[in-house]
Amino acid sequence: MDTPVAITLNEEKLLDLFSSFKDGIVTIDENYIIDSVNPNALKLLRMNESLVKGKRLPSLFPSNQLNLENFLQNVNSSLHYSDYRNYFPEHQRWFQFRAYPFNKEFSVFIKDVSGQIQNEQILSLEREVHLMQATQATLTHMLDHLLRGLEKIFPSYHAGLLELSKSGKLLNDLSSPSLPSKYKEQLVDMPIGPNAASCGTASFIKKPVFVSDIENDPLWKFCNQTALEAGFRSCWSFPVMDSKGEVMGSLGIYLSEKKLPSADEIKKLERFSYLISVLLEHQRIAQSIQLSDEIYKTVLRATNDAIWDYDMETKVMQWGYSLKKLFGHDSENTPYTLTDWIDDIHPDDRVRATSTFNTVINSDTLHYWEDEYRFKKADGDYAYVYDRGMIIRDENGKGTRMIGAMQDISERKKSEFILKELNDTLARRAAELEASNTELEKFAYIASHDLKEPLRMISSFLQLFESKYNHSIDAKGKEYIRFAVDGAERMKELINDLLDYSKLLKNITEPEWFNPSTELEEVSRMFNNEINLSNAKISFSHLPEIYANRNQFLQLLQNLIGNAIKYKSDQDPQIEISCKSTKRHWEFTVSDNGIGIDKEYHQKIFDMFQRLHSRSKYSGTGIGLAICRKITELHGGSIHVESAQGKGSRFVFTIRKLNS
Repeated sequence: MDTPVAITLNEEKLLDLFSSFKDGIVTIDENYIIDSVNPNALKLLRMNESLVKGKRLPSLFPSNQLNLENFLQNVNSSLHYSDYRNYFPEHQRWFQFRAYPFNKEFSVFIKDVSGQIQNEQILSLEREVHLMQATQATLTHMLDHLLRGLEKIFPSYHAGLLELSKSGKLLNDLSSPSLPSKYKEQLVDMPIGPNAASCGTASFIKKPVFVSDIENDPLWKFCNQTALEAGFRSCWSFPVMDSKGEVMGSLGIYLSEKKLPSADEIKKLERFSYLISVLLEHQRIAQSIQLSDEIYKTVLRATNDAIWDYDMETKVMQWGYSLKKLFGHDSENTPYTLTDWIDDIHPDDRVRATSTFNTVINSDTLHYWEDEYRFKKADGDYAYVYDRGMIIRDENGKGTRMIGAMQDISERKKSEFILKELNDTLARRAAELEASNTELEKFAYIASHDLKEPLRMISSFLQLFESKYNHSIDAKGKEYIRFAVDGAERMKELINDLLDYSKLLKNITEPEWFNPSTELEEVSRMFNNEINLSNAKISFSHLPEIYANRNQFLQLLQNLIGNAIKYKSDQDPQIEISCKSTKRHWEFTVSDNGIGIDKEYHQKIFDMFQRLHSRSKYSGTGIGLAICRKITELHGGSIHVESAQGKGSRFVFTIRKLNS
């Protein structure tokens, strides 16, 4: 009675033990028919017990049925346990089988080793990609190989990599070896944003985005048709970030079933995303270095300086291409050493140049060296050079190298010599001219005095002659006397105007700040009689303070306003003075309603002794406007007229502002 109870208890314990194994366990007979199966085996196979028991074990794995048959046969023959491992597409997993033979039966342990195998494959793939990188494979080749490897490890995946444009707003296909061509055609200038499918959204929010239902997910609302036509039902996207946390692109994983990734899948795909980020950033750094190197080489060839690099520890000096271009020394084929450089410095300059160079090299505080010296070219001639260098120091302040540039300044030196000779010549000429001007001023004063005195005597004696002999002189004689007196007076007026013009060049009076309104009031007083007789009106307002020669400015206004009154029309003279500010000048305008000036004379009237009317009609010597032009020129400005016959005149002149 006791024995059956004991057996039953032992069977129960055995069943509990059988069910407690984490691995799947099945027992099979000599024909590989399943007798029993534990719950974990059913879970691994995703089958009910009724579908498993009584079936031949190899038949549950159609893709590897023959291999399993051979495996079990070998175990049965050897009577030793053995392992078999392979990928089973129907289960989308890697399984490891371990079979134990026992009295023509088998206990078979089934274990899901997908994670282990995938990690091994990922590690192997990473090594392959790094090896490709070490052998300088192209980025496209490496990425294609990586994504094909990813798809081989995860056969249900279709992978695509999109790169973010430099603008940071658009995604474009970078690598997608297995995506359908029609779908790849859509991967051009795809915008990123909060609702831009999976990859565009992931790039925008800088976080992974998982869509398990492309057809109905709002992120894919405007672009799901092409994906659905390609057979894709879900998409997982991982942003590819650089070391600074900036997005470089997005890795997209497409599946033909509606599915979300497991935690293990997310972890493995993030590993791929990181590897891609390393490849992309390395490529960008390499391109940047290559570009910098190309720019550096281009600059070395394009610059007019001979660039040099002196290593203060090894005492080695290296030179750029321009040493040959400028001075003929071929440092690319034959090393041009520090000793060679010193030897080619002109003997008269060598001690000074090397002394200042060594002073900077041996200093702990100096950073910059520069000097000018004569340097011997390969053909034996000497060139004047300007040489300078900058010390580069390590974190402890110790100088490690000096980078410098030697510039050929021979032409500049030649120009300096010529300019010095020219300046010396100009200085001599200026002294001679100053002496000559002094003599001319004396001559002008004496000449004017000596000329005016005889003219005064002629005029006086003619008037006395007319007064004394008036009764005996006929009308014709009196007319001749008036002509002679008038000619003498005009000659006197002409001499005075010439003296006024010559005084402008002397310019003894210093410029000062003043308001032109004061000078206009003075001019009005000077022309008081003329204004009253002609009923003229002079108007002005809001004139600015200017910095100029007050006397010359008064003379300028006097000439222009005097002409406006003199050359009046039938109407009462209306003279208006205004001023406006420009960037560099004060621009004054003197407008009148006089007889006007024909366009062909607009330039001519500013020349010396130019008159447009006879002296019998309008008095004057024709020097007044020439004086106006000279005054404006002395003030850094100019003068011109805007006028037409019978329509008045508008004289515009400018005075340069202070410090402009």
